[in-house]
Amino acid sequence: MRVYFIVTQMVYFLTILPWFLIWGLSLTTFGSGINLDNTLFVLTITVYPVVIVVCSIIAWYFHSKKPIASFFINFIPIIWMFLYYYLMTMNM
Repeated sequence: MRVYFIVTQMVYFLTILPWFLIWGLSLTTFGSGINLDNTLFVLTITVYPVVIVVCSIIAWYFHSKKPIASFFINFIPIIWMFLYYYLMTMNM
């Protein structure tokens, strides 16, 4: 289980690098005006690093006490990435 945490959190760290580019580009959606869709889109992208850090801390905290719960808590950012990818490709 410890190897799983280390590997997934390394992947999460690697996703932060392109996140800066995506976050910067997402701000251009306000060029067409501010509305609820644009705000939710940018907010979803902005909160992603916070979710990674919070889920990682909670997963390591529950690592020895509740290993199954910590597995699923650590899996939340992966679900977030797949859901974001699905929603972005669904509109094309």
